[in-house]
Amino acid sequence: MSFYCYLTTAQAIVVAADNKKQVLSISTDPMGMIRSEKVTAWNAQKIHAVGFGWWMTGIGLSAFLDEVRKRVRHLMDDEAQGAMAAAKVMERLVAESGWLQSLYEHTIAGLMEDLAPGLTKPEWLEQLQEIVFAGFDEAERPVVMRAQSVQEFAFEKRTGAGYFGFAGENAGWDPEVREDIGRYLSDVLDDLRRRPAAEMAHRVWDLLPPLFQRMARAFPEKISASGDLVYMTPTEHRWLLF
Repeated sequence: MSFYCYLTTAQAIVVAADNKKQVLSISTDPMGMIRSEKVTAWNAQKIHAVGFGWWMTGIGLSAFLDEVRKRVRHLMDDEAQGAMAAAKVMERLVAESGWLQSLYEHTIAGLMEDLAPGLTKPEWLEQLQEIVFAGFDEAERPVVMRAQSVQEFAFEKRTGAGYFGFAGENAGWDPEVREDIGRYLSDVLDDLRRRPAAEMAHRVWDLLPPLFQRMARAFPEKISASGDLVYMTPTEHRWLLF
């Protein structure tokens, strides 16, 4: 398990995610063994720009999330010529979400091919996959698009201010934990609503890292206290490490 969260206000979107705890892979040599790669500065982060003001995060298989990111970046490069066109590309991607399910199945099949004969399918290949895209539509309204493997990657779209969400919101945490996270993020959102835009980036820096630190203390095997945070508006973004 790992963790991310997002919030939307009238002027901005905030996305934060913890660093990866481990990077699992399957060797391609004849032994086909499962190995854990060292987490480094280049493979730890989980929030990535996909082009023209749109960002992506998620939880699950790194191999799958990397392929999704590459696919979206290629489409942005080929078809988007600005923020308005990028919003249309994203709308098409989420309307035709079957490509995500196919890509996921192809990724799993490729990893299974690398397993040595006789080895059973590792449990981490069955874990929940979540993908989130965040950006702004043609009217410069915040948009968050979210999909999960348990729903065959059918996207849930939220447009406008006043929304928040987090990894494991619908599954993966006990009800008490979900309620606690939800209350905290609701309080953060209420705080941001009372702030001028010039103060928001500094305020989320004050408020969100403590949530990750608290969760890392409660679930040290699942969540890192460090991570990154992206504050974005229709015209700029700030990328902060905590």
